[in-house]
Amino acid sequence: RPDVVSPPRPTQPIARRRPRRTVAFETRWGRLLNMATGIPRNHHWTEAEELVGCIGSHPRFASDPTATLSECFIILDRLAEETERTKSQGGKPRSFSFRALKSVLLSWRNCRRSNKGKPRKKGGGEVNVSSKRSSQSNSTLLGGMLESFWGYFFNTALDNSTAQSTSKQLDPDQVLKRTQRYVESGLVLPERTLFTIILSELSDLKQIQALLDWQESGNCDVGTDAITYNSALIALSDNPRFCHTIFKRLVASHKASKKKKGGQSTRVNLKHVNVVLSSWARSDQRMAAKMANSIIAECRKLGVSPDVESFTHLIMAWAKNTWVDPAVVVNVLRHMQKQQEESVAPNEFTYRAVLLGLLRSKRADALEQAESILQEMSDAGLKQEA
Repeated sequence: RPDVVSPPRPTQPIARRRPRRTVAFETRWGRLLNMATGIPRNHHWTEAEELVGCIGSHPRFASDPTATLSECFIILDRLAEETERTKSQGGKPRSFSFRALKSVLLSWRNCRRSNKGKPRKKGGGEVNVSSKRSSQSNSTLLGGMLESFWGYFFNTALDNSTAQSTSKQLDPDQVLKRTQRYVESGLVLPERTLFTIILSELSDLKQIQALLDWQESGNCDVGTDAITYNSALIALSDNPRFCHTIFKRLVASHKASKKKKGGQSTRVNLKHVNVVLSSWARSDQRMAAKMANSIIAECRKLGVSPDVESFTHLIMAWAKNTWVDPAVVVNVLRHMQKQQEESVAPNEFTYRAVLLGLLRSKRADALEQAESILQEMSDAGLKQEA
């Protein structure tokens, strides 16, 4: 109606209420953290399986992942203590959800990889002490230099302390020990996937060997399989000697399982061979080419036929060799072409490795051979880049 005047709109926006789901989550999460002094009840176990299992997708984890993960492990430690107490008294302990712990470990691994990708600050943190103090007293040049010098080291120490605390809370060794405790106490059913996630973040040979020894000892129901060894080889691929040590262990396990009936879990496959060959091909060590040759010969003895990726890594290892003429890569290429198999047909990466070896060669006909290789690429319809 024209004679009715509508009330004026408020000039300030109305404050919205917080979502009920967030409030309920924080309330239930605080209840779980406060159960450290008492005995966990049934609703504690239910809430722990529900909240811990979805922690990776919650805004709390996005805002402060380190603190959230440490709180997750505090809750799991308390449940493990109760499980061990029940087990020592002769009772039947209650098991925790395997999928919930798996989601925590996946969130932990993603957090570590995201922290590795972030560039570190050099010299300047968020607390700019030098600018605050220099605005108060900047009468002399010496005073300003001392203040900036003091602010630089204050900010550097602050960044270093934060990085050390973060790495300490997300240490793979500590997470591995906790997961082993959860499995041995009966809190979580033994599963290889849990240790495969942790294995991919380890970088020490002794830690990986200790984990494999524990899995193969028979003290728990968690054995090793091809995926476990593949994760171990990838974790040590930056060091070809360590990677080759794990490969030797895998070969010994392969030969031992061949004598037993049904021992198919530790067989060497083509992925294992290619990871070790890639590790040697990326290194500049003197023995890289010979070790690559020995790996190819060993995998043929085990009944694993190499493919084009394997031969490409072998050619790259010989191309980087400075002790023997790198032009021997042409012999490997001709050997691949003689086999006349589709899985061993040279691709563009293979030809690039051959060209790299010819460019490093000191033979007089190396340039002519490189031109013939380029002609073979064009005849095969492979792409030639700059």
